[in-house]
Amino acid sequence: MTEVLKQANDEQYSKLRMWVVSEGNNQHDMPIPWNAIVNAESSAIGKPILCAYNPLSDKFMGHDPTEIPVGVVLSKNDVHEEEKDGKKWLVIDCYIWKLYFPEIMDVFKKQNGKSNVSMEIIVLDTKKDENDVESITSFVFKGITLIGVTPAINNSGATILKFSELVNKLDDVVKFAKYDGIDFNIPVEVKAYVKDKINTLNDDSIYSKRALNMANHIIKNDKTTPEKINEMVGFFKNHQDKDLNYNLYGADSMKQWCIDVKKYMDQKEDGVHAYSSNNDYGTGENIKIDLSKDSMSNIDWGSIDKTVLRNDILRAKNYKELVKACYLQIEDKWEEKPSKLLGYPVCQINNNTLIYNKNAIISARKYLNENKKESYYKQVNNKLNKIEIKLGLRRENNMNKEEMMAEFAKISASMKNAKGDGPKYSNPLKFDETDVYAVNYDNGNIESIPYSAKEDKFSVDFAKAKKAKVSLGNFSDGEEDDDFEAIKKNVKTPVKGKPETKEPEVKKTDEGDEKKVEDKKFSAIETKLEEMAKNFSAIEDINKKLQAANKELKDFKEATVKAETAKEIKFTEQEVSKYMPQDEIAKWTKSVDKYNSIDEWKNAIRAEAFKFSAKIIDENKDTRIALPFSKNEESDSEIIW
Repeated sequence: MTEVLKQANDEQYSKLRMWVVSEGNNQHDMPIPWNAIVNAESSAIGKPILCAYNPLSDKFMGHDPTEIPVGVVLSKNDVHEEEKDGKKWLVIDCYIWKLYFPEIMDVFKKQNGKSNVSMEIIVLDTKKDENDVESITSFVFKGITLIGVTPAINNSGATILKFSELVNKLDDVVKFAKYDGIDFNIPVEVKAYVKDKINTLNDDSIYSKRALNMANHIIKNDKTTPEKINEMVGFFKNHQDKDLNYNLYGADSMKQWCIDVKKYMDQKEDGVHAYSSNNDYGTGENIKIDLSKDSMSNIDWGSIDKTVLRNDILRAKNYKELVKACYLQIEDKWEEKPSKLLGYPVCQINNNTLIYNKNAIISARKYLNENKKESYYKQVNNKLNKIEIKLGLRRENNMNKEEMMAEFAKISASMKNAKGDGPKYSNPLKFDETDVYAVNYDNGNIESIPYSAKEDKFSVDFAKAKKAKVSLGNFSDGEEDDDFEAIKKNVKTPVKGKPETKEPEVKKTDEGDEKKVEDKKFSAIETKLEEMAKNFSAIEDINKKLQAANKELKDFKEATVKAETAKEIKFTEQEVSKYMPQDEIAKWTKSVDKYNSIDEWKNAIRAEAFKFSAKIIDENKDTRIALPFSKNEESDSEIIW
C-alpha cells in the first residue's frame, strides 16, 4: 500500500510511502529471507514507479504493456526498514510527477489515499530447503508498479507473489537451463488417461484437492516442470493405494515416467553442482550392505550408471559406511568433490542393498594396472587384493609378477643343470594363480612348477614340477599382453617352427658316446628354443602393427572429440554473448579443461550468463511480485500498503 505523505508547495510532485516486501513465506510458497531483501535495498534507488491508467474506469490497471514511468525513487535516504505485527518490511518513499500525471493523484483521492503495489524484480538465485520449498535468495529491483487489481488472499495479512506472464517465461528458462536435454513433455497417453478419469468424477467421488490440481496440470499443460516432477515422485513414493487419487496423478504410466525423469534430473544436478555442499548427504534412508560372495552380481558393469550410483550412496543415511565399502580410492576431503575424489567403485545397489559386482572388480584391476605410477596405487591395490582373495577371484598372493620373476630367477640361478655349466631352469615364461612356467634345460621341456607367495615370501616346489606347454593364441578384446615381454626376455636362444617339435631320437651306442648324446640333446633344445623365438618374433611384428593401428584410431577419435568440443564451445559463446562481456566469455573459454565434461562447462557458463542478465533492462526478464493488503490492513487508516 502507499500513503500520500507530502504535497509539495510547487505542486510538481507528491511523495508516497510504499510498504513493498516483507520477510517470510507467501501464498506461492516462495519465501524471501530478510538478508536477501537487505541485499537488494540499494538496487531500488533510481528505479521508476510505473503505472497503467484506465481513463474509462479512472483506476489503475494490473501489469500491462501500456504502463509508463510516473515517478522515481531518488536516494538511499528514501529506503528504510520497519517492523509491523512482528514482521520486518522494506519501506520505500518515492516521488510522483503529478504535474505531468494529475490523474494518478485523482485515483489516490478516490481510494482514500491507498493503492496496491507490485514490485518488479530480477531473480538472481533460488534455493530449495529440505522440504523442497524454493526460496528467492538473491534479487534486484527493476521497478515498482501501482496496480488496481486485488489478488485473492485470506485475512492473515500474508504477502502474495504475482508473477507476470513474461516473467514466467524467463522463470521457465532459468528452471530448465540446468536440465538441458531432458524431455519434460507429458506423455500423450497419460494426458488422455487423466482426462478420462476427470470426466468420470461425480458427487460421490472421493479424492483430494491436491490430486485434482495435479490432474488439471497434466491435462492443461504439454510440458511439466522440475517442481511438479519432484511432487509426483514424492506422491508415488508415499502413496501405495491405487485409488482415485493415484489415477488422477496418472497411475502406473505416470509413475514410471516421472521416476525416469527424476533420475536424469539428479544426474544433471550432480553435473551442475557436483555436490558443492553436503546438504543432500544422508538425507535418505539407510541402504543395506552385503559384501558376501554369494550375493555378488555378475551383470555387465557398463550397464550401471556410476553417477546415479554415487548419488544414491551419498543420499543414504549411512553414506559414509557405503562409500568406504564401495570405493577403493577415497581421497581427503572427498565430501567436497566426490566426483573427483572417489574412484574405483566395485559395488552396485540391488534391492536397496550394496553388493559387489564381479565385473566392476575385474575392471578396477585392469585400470589400476594401467595406473601403477599414481599416488593412490598402493592403497587401492591392497584393498583390491583383499577383495579378490575374499571372493575367490585370485589366490592369496601378496607379490606382483615382477617381484615373483625376480625371486624365481634367484632360486633358479642356484640350481645347476646336469652339465654344471649353467642354471637348470630358464627365467619364468609366465605365471598363473598356482604355477610358474619355465624351460628345464636338462630335458628341454617346459614345466609347470607350483609356487607360493604369501607374506612376501616366495617359494617353489620343484619336486612337483611336471611337463607343460605355453599355448599361443589371439588376444580377446581389451585383453592385456601380460606374458609376451617376459617370454621375450627370458627365452634367450629362440625359435620358429611348430608349436611342438618331437625331440630327435638319439641312440646311445656305448659309454664313450655319452658326451655326443648330451651334445645332441642340448642341440635339440637349442633348436626348439630357436623355433620358439622366431614364432615370438612374428607375434611381436603383429603386435606392433596392431599397436600402430590402435594409435591411429585413438588419434582419430581425439581429433573428432576435439573438433566437436570446439563446435560446442563456439555455439555456447554465441548463445551467452548477448548477456556476457567478451572478456568474461574469453576467461570461461580458457577454463573448459577444468570441468569434467563439456556439458558441465556449458551449464556453468550459462549460470554465469544468467547473473549478467540481471544488469540488462529487458522487459522479457521482469519478475513482478504483487503485494496486496488484507481486510485488517484496509481498516487501518495510518498504514497503507
